[in-house]
Amino acid sequence: MQPARYTRRTLIKKAGAAMAGATVLSAVPHVWVKAQARPLQVAVYGGIFKEVLDEVLFAPFRRDTGIAVESRPAPTGPEMYAQIRGAVEQGQAPVDVVMMASSWAIRGMREGYWSPYNERNVPNVANVPEELRRYSGDGLVSVAALAWYLNLAYNTRFVSRPPTSWSDLWNPAYGGQLGLFAHANNSFLLEITAHTFFGGPQILQTQDGIIEVMRKLAEVRPHVRMWYMSEATFQQALVSGEVPIGQLYNDVTQVLVDEGLPVRSVFPVEGPVVDRGEWVILRTSSRKEEAEAFINYSLRADVQERITTNLYTIPTIRSELVTVPADLRERVIGPGAEGSIVPQYHIYLDWEDWINERWQELIVRDVQA
Repeated sequence: MQPARYTRRTLIKKAGAAMAGATVLSAVPHVWVKAQARPLQVAVYGGIFKEVLDEVLFAPFRRDTGIAVESRPAPTGPEMYAQIRGAVEQGQAPVDVVMMASSWAIRGMREGYWSPYNERNVPNVANVPEELRRYSGDGLVSVAALAWYLNLAYNTRFVSRPPTSWSDLWNPAYGGQLGLFAHANNSFLLEITAHTFFGGPQILQTQDGIIEVMRKLAEVRPHVRMWYMSEATFQQALVSGEVPIGQLYNDVTQVLVDEGLPVRSVFPVEGPVVDRGEWVILRTSSRKEEAEAFINYSLRADVQERITTNLYTIPTIRSELVTVPADLRERVIGPGAEGSIVPQYHIYLDWEDWINERWQELIVRDVQA
């Protein structure tokens, strides 16, 4: 039996302006960091994302375990990380568990802000492939909660020949029509270029190689109509046809398809970019056992199936453990992790300032994001 489906159409209408997408992080007031007497608190991305998880993860966990839990909408990645870092350094725990994008999970691990799991309390970690677990010298400190694809999206009314490859970004036929993320560390255009023209990510392991990749990527600049920082901005332009082709998260595009809008998501032949959110427990949390129970619950096969069916994200447990309808598998899971481009997170941490400076000089100079 397939898990019960909560219609995203209903949730989207409830969320109203939050339709910026499942992967948009919602800003919240600074009161977010004030610890209070409370149940287990888990910070997740806001908007539609939180609306769906409230229905298909948090409420069932509360019902099935009897553990009181609240979801909290998190601010954007850098802001959230800055708040967490400040709180942990003061010995506070504004929340207990956070879903962090991988780059921030790595940064927090390096800086020692996460509590290692007691793996005896999280046996379902065994469902997750080794490469989706993150270990420090103290042990396991994060595990992939769910994943998502960054794909090409296009407007069916304005694009007669749909793109099929990341190399189409360089195709003059699409000149002046592209919308791309404005930053190196969320567009992953370095990885895309490396896989498309240089045989993979090895060239990105040196600064000279990164410069070579950026010079190739710079050839795309004349084709770009919009370098964007806000998904909502590009979504509006994509749906209207003002910017008819570009990068967009597959889960977000599938929501737009469900709404009957004239857009489609394409898995490029080189593979989509796969990114993920990871569960971390704050070092200062006093509810570590409850936190581990929550994470363990989220890694159950039936729970992962329920999240995928309703949120259109990718399960992070082993594929043989997950059963989803064939049509949904084609739309959502696509080529799977083995057929995807994996971000080189370490380069954005090790060479952060240098990459940002070169990116500004070579890629987005004189461009309004």
